[in-house]
Amino acid sequence: MNTHELCRSAARKGDYYRKDVHELLLVHLPAALAEGLAKDGKVRLKGLGVFYLARPPGKRREGVYVRFRPSKALLDMLAETRKKEGEGV
Repeated sequence: MNTHELCRSAARKGDYYRKDVHELLLVHLPAALAEGLAKDGKVRLKGLGVFYLARPPGKRREGVYVRFRPSKALLDMLAETRKKEGEGV
């Protein structure tokens, strides 16, 4: 799924305009995540998971590394979706 498809799907599920969803996902959410990570080092989104700053791999590497740990709810939804797709085959 690419960005366009994701925005179209989210807009349809929430009865929003695709343009508004696109702006939220590509402009406002990354800016808010960056702000939260810079402030606290961790951003927890209920139902989605946790974004957190991590140490760079290796001793000589520098930079900013962001990791994501999915929530149990997200993993359960994914497992349920995959199970339904498997039953239809």
